[in-house]
Amino acid sequence: MTDMTTGRVKALHRAGLAVGLVIALAGLANVLPTYGILPRVGPFPLDWFRPLFYWLCFLSFLLWDAHRLARDGGLTVFHLPGYALALALMSWVSWDYYQVSMILKDSFMFFTTREAWLAALPAGLSIIACWRLWGAPIALLGAAVFTYLATGPYWPGVFQTLVGDMNEFIAQNIWYDASQGILGNIMGIVLSTVLPFIILGAVLEGCGAGGSMIRISFHLMRRFRGGPAYAAISASALFGTVSGSAVANVVGTGVVTIPMIRRRGFSGNFAGAVEAAASTGGQILPPIMGAAALVMADIVGVSYLAVILAVLIPAIAYYVSLFLAVFFEAEKLGITSGADEEALDPPAGRTGSTSRWSSAPSR
Repeated sequence: MTDMTTGRVKALHRAGLAVGLVIALAGLANVLPTYGILPRVGPFPLDWFRPLFYWLCFLSFLLWDAHRLARDGGLTVFHLPGYALALALMSWVSWDYYQVSMILKDSFMFFTTREAWLAALPAGLSIIACWRLWGAPIALLGAAVFTYLATGPYWPGVFQTLVGDMNEFIAQNIWYDASQGILGNIMGIVLSTVLPFIILGAVLEGCGAGGSMIRISFHLMRRFRGGPAYAAISASALFGTVSGSAVANVVGTGVVTIPMIRRRGFSGNFAGAVEAAASTGGQILPPIMGAAALVMADIVGVSYLAVILAVLIPAIAYYVSLFLAVFFEAEKLGITSGADEEALDPPAGRTGSTSRWSSAPSR
């Protein structure tokens, strides 16, 4: 990698971090309550905050994509006009959303072909972003849903949707309605509830909470037959309480736990299955959980505490079943407890303060 390429990668990385910081601060300012004599900043009016926030997220995606291509040596001068055009289109439709919202505040407006095409633009850009971020399946699903929305009146039988003005239908359901579409109620839930929990989980993980949980789990479970398998389950459960993401859970704990489970005598398939199941269950453990729980609380109209209490018993039962699966597998393979305990210690690193405690000599 040449010096120019390295400088370009670092510049894009810094720009992405700066935009991410703005997104985090804006999201927190929108939901932070007042304290003492300090005035409350948010909540901001949705007429301009939702499109602005979505625009910032799209800008963050463009910077991430450019950084990825530059790091892999695939960024060329032909990508820059595409990024500029995509950002210009997103800026246009975001500004138009604000203008239309101002009109709808004081009067009534019939959507025309112009608004329908402008609503299709952010939908298409979002589908492309999903393709670049997460691959084809989610993007194709979004494209199929959009196609069905646009062609629903022409489908036969029970698949036919409401017949009416398609310009009004597309514009309202995709972009311009504050209660549905891309900037609808789900976006409001993300801004008011999901984003603060994501930031909380990221702060805890960055402070070493995730690594500390792994160390604690291994030291509690090391003398049992299933040792590392039990530790993987408990570590994933603890890590899931602060991350709320199955993917982050697997990445954060799996690289440590899977090799240790195999060294204790379990098969590679069983080790991967235990980690995957335990990490997936971390998404249903309070208090963070996944975004679906937060959306559920808002749609049903109950407090988030009620959702936490409702999911607590099923989550505990889920992890008890995983412990039992490891127990029966250890019995089947004849694995003994306490075998090779020193080799089962997690590797030292940025695992929080407990790594220092566990490595300290006993007095």
